[in-house]
Amino acid sequence: MGTTQCYVVRGGGDLLVDPQNDALRAAIASPADFVWMDLEAPGEAEFARLKSLYGFHDLALEDCANPETRTKLETYDGYVFLVCRGINHNPGDEAVDTVPLF
Repeated sequence: MGTTQCYVVRGGGDLLVDPQNDALRAAIASPADFVWMDLEAPGEAEFARLKSLYGFHDLALEDCANPETRTKLETYDGYVFLVCRGINHNPGDEAVDTVPLF
């Protein structure tokens, strides 16, 4: 099981940290709010939550689960999915990480 940190910045500047799903859905639907979800080593529960909240395509979620996914840019209905590489500065870890972004 992975870890998820979620932040919502409301249009008025208020910050919510790890809001419940109902508040998160309202923020996602609001053009005035900004939502950031940071997932580390996500598992089935985290992917199911992303699908439930955002309706992300199963193939895009599969790509998120696979660290060997090639870099790509795909357009889905209502969002863009990007897989890129990021540099990892942690000693002892691989130098390059896969970074999927919706």
